[in-house]
Amino acid sequence: MQSLFKLRTDSVSEQYMNEMHDSFHCFATWLPNIPLQIGDIGELKHNEFTYVSNLQNKGIHFTVRTDPSTGGLEHRSGGSVTMETKLIGEAAIPQFNLYYGDAGVIIQFGSKKGVVFEAAGVKHQLIEDVSSVDTAIAEAHKRGEWKDKWVVISDLVIADSATILIAQGKGATVALKATSDVTNVSLANLDANFEMTYANNMNTAILCQAGLAPLFKVRGIIKKHWFSDQFEVGGRKGMGRTSSRTGGPSDTGSSRPIVGEIEFKPFG
Repeated sequence: MQSLFKLRTDSVSEQYMNEMHDSFHCFATWLPNIPLQIGDIGELKHNEFTYVSNLQNKGIHFTVRTDPSTGGLEHRSGGSVTMETKLIGEAAIPQFNLYYGDAGVIIQFGSKKGVVFEAAGVKHQLIEDVSSVDTAIAEAHKRGEWKDKWVVISDLVIADSATILIAQGKGATVALKATSDVTNVSLANLDANFEMTYANNMNTAILCQAGLAPLFKVRGIIKKHWFSDQFEVGGRKGMGRTSSRTGGPSDTGSSRPIVGEIEFKPFG
């Protein structure tokens, strides 16, 4: 399978992460093919996760629950993406190097920017004993063994196969040819073994890559202020009590760190 990465620009990564969060309410892995595992510890900078360690290395034990069902996920930039499928035996499209005996897909982006994401065989992993892990993190923080900026991956989406296309300019186009004899030419079909036959104004193209972890959620230290019931989550203020998945009950006592889910901060 081919992969294409051009020099990263902030606008490309921000566009991708914003769109994926809007669709799936998760952080999006950037770069998209960076390997992640449940229980990984890292730091978030501009919503990008940088690996530091993992819970096992810190002596924090946890169990993982995996949703046994598998399915697919799709995202296309609204109103700006068209897809044309060509089957074997259909008329050639020579401008995209697709001929009579080829099966393939042509994706065209009408607007200046666009994202296409398609994943198959999707599984969802999450830390099952999240309250125990939260307590262990809080205790490690008190001992000076957990830094304020550290977060842990508590929910993770893993795909058997995923294709990710990011356009960087108006009228961007990519043509993909299935190099295996398949009737299913969906973008995430691992058996299609796609290769690019044409690309214009494309920044990123990851084609049917196996084992990607494209989406995740994290937990970390939330600083609670003594002077009000306001708390900060990922740099954004909220009010009132928090749920069992986002930390402990509201407490207007002395300043103390609590552990909860860290929110994605959309790029302006």
